[in-house]
Amino acid sequence: MTKTELISEITKMDFVDSIESQPVVTKEDGVIKSYRVIVREISADGKCLNLQAIPFYVIDEGKTTEAAYYRNRVPESMLITKTEAEIKE
Repeated sequence: MTKTELISEITKMDFVDSIESQPVVTKEDGVIKSYRVIVREISADGKCLNLQAIPFYVIDEGKTTEAAYYRNRVPESMLITKTEAEIKE
């Protein structure tokens, strides 16, 4: 998923009424950029609850290998299983 696709997905979430700010870079570390976007949360009865920051990060932004992830998710390609770790020792 690209950054554009991730933001589009956020706008379609049930609890999101609107995006209140453009994505802001919070940290840059080589090919990884951390972002946050502010959304207006809305309750099931249609009343605004509050503003919420949704953090995410983008790897290789602008390249054909660009990939965007929510902050609490780790790409499977970056996970190392115990068996793989043992092999590398």
